Formats: sequence, C-alpha cells, structure tokens
Amino acid sequence: MAQATITAQPNPEKSILLFDDLSSELDQAHQENVLKELSDLPVQAFISATGLESNLTKNHHLFHVEQGVILDRGRQL
Repeated sequence: MAQATITAQPNPEKSILLFDDLSSELDQAHQENVLKELSDLPVQAFISATGLESNLTKNHHLFHVEQGVILDRGRQL
C-alpha cells in the first residue's frame, strides 16, 4: 500500500493490489483499517476472503464464487 502511494505521485495510472485471504490474517478492526486506507488510495484492489461482507461499503463491489461459478449479487456472470 505504501508503494502504491509512492508510485501514484509521478504516475497517473492506477496500481492494482491483490490481497489473499485478508479475513484469516487480520481481526475485524484491522480489516476495517485496511479497507479504509484502500478507499483513500488511487488503486484498484482485489481481496479474497471468507468474511469481509460486513466491512463492505457502497464503494466496494462483492463477487461470490460458489462451486466454481462467479456470482455478482446472486446473478451468474
């Protein structure tokens, strides 16, 4: 996240950050801190997790994978 902040200054293109299983590594308070910081960064982030739904806001988009099928708000993509 720090590197994305630094590279955003001279470069107008957005960085892409990937976080794998954020909910297994951080408690609820730290997950909320990460999501808040991400929302302030000029990045696109992809987060895999098993329990982030309660932390999501209108600025986040949730995709759900069920038995190998990607769902967006219950609709198959």
